[in-house]
Amino acid sequence: MIDFLEKIDKNLLLLINGAHSNIFDVLMWWLSLSIIWIPLYAFLLYKLFTKYKKQFWKIILIIILSITFADGISSKIIKPLVGRYRPSHNLEIKDQIHFHQYKDGTYYAGGTYGFVSSHAANSFGIATIIILLLGRYSKQYYWFILWAIAISYSRIYLGVHYPSDIIGGILIGVFSVFAAFLIGKYILKFKINLEITEK
Repeated sequence: MIDFLEKIDKNLLLLINGAHSNIFDVLMWWLSLSIIWIPLYAFLLYKLFTKYKKQFWKIILIIILSITFADGISSKIIKPLVGRYRPSHNLEIKDQIHFHQYKDGTYYAGGTYGFVSSHAANSFGIATIIILLLGRYSKQYYWFILWAIAISYSRIYLGVHYPSDIIGGILIGVFSVFAAFLIGKYILKFKINLEITEK
């Protein structure tokens, strides 16, 4: 059963990574870069501040906790504990993968281990936070699910993660947010109303 799942994992990776083009090579590379999303994060913090004002500092602490949990659990605990090589470091399939190349001819391969994806954990963590905190004011924020999916897809496209790495990252990201909100509820006395309204 495990061998069957690993085969599906590998074949999905090669299917997604193999369907590349010059345009998507550039798009997926930029999607994967955290720095380009800084203006978006600044805008979201502004929206959170205008909605929550006096409670904004509590939200900042919850966001910090969420990201710390998601990134820490994925990068510092699970990756070294599981020790699963990224596709880009797997000698059995790396020659079948199309990589993003730098101008000097070297290619982007990511770190050694890939399970779970920190990009998936962090992006789905952020999407979950935004939906919980702003989604109740407007359903337009549910588009952040697609944003997180796009970032996660880019990691497979670039050949640095298997689909199962992404699934694991999603679970860690969502878990981290709810853990942070649980801490916020009992320690910071911060409560949110999950009622969704139209705008």
